[in-house]
This record gives sequence, C-alpha cells and structure tokens, in this order.
Amino acid sequence: MSGDRITREFVIIGFMNEAKAESGLKDSSKGGLQATKRLIYCWIAFEAFTCLKYNKDFVSERINDFCNEFQDNYDYKTMPDDFKKNLIGLMSYSIKDMRPTHLDDNPINIQNSQDLRQILNIIYRVRCNLFHGGKSPEIISDIAPLEYSSVVLFRLMEKILISNGYLNW
Repeated sequence: MSGDRITREFVIIGFMNEAKAESGLKDSSKGGLQATKRLIYCWIAFEAFTCLKYNKDFVSERINDFCNEFQDNYDYKTMPDDFKKNLIGLMSYSIKDMRPTHLDDNPINIQNSQDLRQILNIIYRVRCNLFHGGKSPEIISDIAPLEYSSVVLFRLMEKILISNGYLNW
C-alpha cells in the first residue's frame, strides 16, 4: 500500500472518529460550534475518500463521480432516523452562493430526498459558505443548516465507509 493511500485512509478514519465524538455532544452554550466542527471533520473525510477513489482535480468532479458510484446504493428509506429528520430539515432551506460575484445567483435546494447529487451539492454549498464567510456558527439563522448538513453528511459517510471496509463501528 502506498504512503499516499495510507495517509488518506488515516485521514478518513481519524476525521470520522472526530466527527463521531462531536455527535454525542450537545452544549447549547457553544451555539453551532459543534455542528460546524462535525461538518468540517466529515467534509475532510469526504474529501480524503473521494481523492483516494477518483483521480480528479475539482471537488465538483469528485462529487459527480461519488454520486454516479453510490446513487444506486443510497436509499433514503433505509437511512437512520436522525439522517431522515435532518435531511427533511435541510430540505426546508434554499442556500445562496455567498461568493461576492455570485450573490445574485439563484439559491439551490433539495427537491428530492432520493437524489444524492442534490444532497451533496447543498452540503457543499453550506460548507463553502462556512469556509468563505457566508455562514457562521454564531448566527442563529445559520446554525440549523450547519447542524442538518453535519448530521446528513456524517450518516451518509458512515454508511458508505462501513460498507467499503474503512469503519467497523
């Protein structure tokens, strides 16, 4: 096994374990900080996993390849209850692109709970807005999309990583 593969697998497992540790904590005094940390940890694991599987430079291409590979294995009905609850919550939001040159673009939303591409695109938008300044764990209206996204991505990655032999929880 190459050093690069070992490193990425270490990142995948390590950051999913960090996300799992954050999942059990509920401290309202921290606002959306725990959801934010969980989303970041899950996104790092997602990036490491997709970089390992797909030889693509751009996140959008890796998301596309991921969806092409796993869409047939994804079934909303078989996902855990907290995934369903949080996906329904996330579906109630339309998320704008907060990059300065895209502020006039139409927001995106999830219209179909079975469409993995819609789900990942909105989580990616929430992540981008967080990383680039359009979302904050300290602003009440931003906490719910961060929380919903973090749980949905965590449960989705957990299921895929267990079925691919990366996790044995």
